Amino acid sequence: MHICHINSTSSRDIDKAVVLVQKAIDQGLPITLGAYTWGVAESAIGAAEWDPKDVQNRLGVDWSDFKLVRTGHDFSTKEELEKAIADNPGDLVAVHYLHDETDTHDRALLDLSVLFPGGVIETDSVPYTTPEGAFLTSKEWPLPEGSSSHPRGAGTYTRFLRKWVRERGVISFMEAIRKSSLRPAHSLEKSTPMMKKKGRIQVGMDADIIVFDPETVADRATFENSTQTAAGMKHVLVNGTLLIRDEQLGTEAFPGRPVRRPVSS
Repeated sequence: MHICHINSTSSRDIDKAVVLVQKAIDQGLPITLGAYTWGVAESAIGAAEWDPKDVQNRLGVDWSDFKLVRTGHDFSTKEELEKAIADNPGDLVAVHYLHDETDTHDRALLDLSVLFPGGVIETDSVPYTTPEGAFLTSKEWPLPEGSSSHPRGAGTYTRFLRKWVRERGVISFMEAIRKSSLRPAHSLEKSTPMMKKKGRIQVGMDADIIVFDPETVADRATFENSTQTAAGMKHVLVNGTLLIRDEQLGTEAFPGRPVRRPVSS
């Protein structure tokens, strides 16, 4: 079993969750977990987890911790949140359940998920929305101006390299790369043999290669501009095709292919 996003699914109980997971692993259970590099969750504003009647007590958040993704509006009252839910329950909302930039306790909680021994760094294909709130379904690239989402879609891995490796020095570049590439491949390769060709630079592997500058690599995506590409990416190849050459993004290359596990009838 793989537990996704243990940072946001555990919220302010990360310290308790990782103890339970580690105990299960120590007992020999085949469990892996992953985290992304923000103390900010995102989902539909009408989801039960954000129910205004008790969300403050359950998650330890304030109304000002809620941000409407498509407009960047910060909420201030329970009534305001209730109205937004009633008006459009499908709107995406970002919720700051940890303030790791300003609170040392919150930073330590996020560290427990991001730096979990044997854990991986992960993100997902977060949906982007238009300024009107509709989900973006076109294949336009780069993404249209005004598109918005959680910045983890564009900055999870480079944020890890910037904050945890270069600025704080709490993990090495080699181990950070392992958590972002080889270890995720290992966790999937038993069920999905295609992953045996991922996460390694060896003869016969898929040529998915990133060349970055360790002195400048950084995330630039924010909630105000969530489509900003990362800095310090010199060259990026997918399946042997250059997507970025000399830090210039190519917009005509689409070499990516789905990774699928075999289907048996």
